[in-house]
Amino acid sequence: MVWYGYDILAGVFILGFSNLLLACSGLSFHLHRPAHLFPFLLLCGGVWEGFAPVLKPSAVFDWYDFAAYLAGGALYYLLIGRHFPGNNERT
Repeated sequence: MVWYGYDILAGVFILGFSNLLLACSGLSFHLHRPAHLFPFLLLCGGVWEGFAPVLKPSAVFDWYDFAAYLAGGALYYLLIGRHFPGNNERT
């Protein structure tokens, strides 16, 4: 995986791990609607892209990483998100 492949997978794994933590916590809220998925990924991407250069000086900020995170969110939604109950609603 080169270029943005890891960032696409990061979007998938961030959502999967977040939903796993939410399920284990006993909360009834899950990240499965596009209205929740994409803002959450943008927030995570902003934190990562903002703090990575602070923690590792050789890291660079890249706007295309945000598009890759969102592509990972779209992949997550296509693979898993449709199987959640209540996803037939308009978001």
